[in-house]
Amino acid sequence: MSCQSWNSPLFCDKDHPQDVFSDNDGRSTWNHLVNAVLADGGARTQYLAQVKRLLNDLHYSGWLEVGGSATASKPRFSIKTGPRA
Repeated sequence: MSCQSWNSPLFCDKDHPQDVFSDNDGRSTWNHLVNAVLADGGARTQYLAQVKRLLNDLHYSGWLEVGGSATASKPRFSIKTGPRA
């Protein structure tokens, strides 16, 4: 990947592409929709506010460590009931 900021909330805009091409021939995999949303001041503000809210709700609250681990440890398939929905 050409962008080392893969964990950035701005990932996949024109300045943070998700390139998988090894040749430097101008091809890129940045997302035009993400770029358009981040280019619009109001939409960018709302997007970053949602990122902040999710960080507070999921990460800083400890849910990712506790709830995520509990969810991951549940069986995904049971012989009696079939696949988990």
